[in-house]
This record gives sequence, C-alpha cells and structure tokens, in this order.
Amino acid sequence: LAPRLWGGGKGEKANVSINNSYDVDIGIHGRIRINYWGLKPVLEPGVQIRWHDIKKGYVSGNSAIFITLNGQRHDVEQVFFLRDEVSLAYSYDYVIAQVECDGLTSNAKKDLISTTRDRLKEGEIKDLLMQEVATHLRNDRNLLAFERERKQEILSAKTQRDTSKIREIVGKYIIRNPELSELIEKTGAKEDE
Repeated sequence: LAPRLWGGGKGEKANVSINNSYDVDIGIHGRIRINYWGLKPVLEPGVQIRWHDIKKGYVSGNSAIFITLNGQRHDVEQVFFLRDEVSLAYSYDYVIAQVECDGLTSNAKKDLISTTRDRLKEGEIKDLLMQEVATHLRNDRNLLAFERERKQEILSAKTQRDTSKIREIVGKYIIRNPELSELIEKTGAKEDE
C-alpha cells in the first residue's frame, strides 16, 4: 500500500493530492512514524465517479489508518477515527494513514502487538499511539487545507443540486399554471423592448 501511495497513485482512479510524514518521539516507549496521504479522484469526462470504487483500489471497506510493524499490518482503524478524533468531517473518507511502529522499544512492542497479529492490545501504549496520531493529523496545515477544499467542493455540489431541483419545481409549477406562464411571457416581452 505505502509504495503505491508514495508513488502518487499513478494509473489509479485517484491521485495523491497531499502527503506528509512525522517522526514522533513517544518518550520511553521509543518512536513511531506517521505517514498520511490525501486522495483526489481522477475525473473522466462523462463518467460519474463513486468514491467507494476509487478507494477500493487502495484499501478495503472503511479502513483508514494502518498500524504496521516491519511492514506487516497489525491493526486497522476505521474512517470514523478520522472523522471523530481528527475532526475531518468532509475529508475523512479521502485520507489514508499508516503508523509505523518499527521504532518502538521491545517492551512497547510486546505491550502493543498481540500474538495473533490481527489487532493491537488495548492499553497505555495503544492509547498513547492513537492520541499522537490524532494530534499530529488534527494540526497538519496541509490536511486542514485539504479538509477546507473538500468542504467547499461538497457544499458547492450540494448548492448546484439544490438550485437544479428548485428550477425544476418552479418550471413544473409555471407549466401547470397558465396565468403565471402568461404573466412571465408578458414580462419577458416588455424587457426585450
């Protein structure tokens, strides 16, 4: 996943629009590295893009934050973490993050990684790790700008849909009301003179 994302998403249905990495010192427990990528769909004329189809080229379902050790995935946080803990209300579904735990101390790894390697152990280390992820992503300038951009795109699209619906409703009402239709025609004729 990470090599494809660092490559910019070339040949995919989405391109990497922003990315960043943080090396984070978590005290006596060692270090972690937080990588993130913000994705933008590749627009194709006449093709309606469904975000689910684009994202599944990289990740499955609602997966958003991948916790790795030596390149192997050990846990996944869902997009709801980005929405609720990082406050990405508009772009949470467009961001993928990786937390590399290779720099943790042996004791921290033992306290964090379960023997089945399918999830992290609940406890102080996991809480600290997720708190650092939330703090760094929440305060990243590029990610905040990406969030504002997504918000503007979503609100603009909603406004266009609403305007089209209003025009359609008004148009139907005018057609059904001959007196109103006649009045509009007369007003238009006067403006043309």
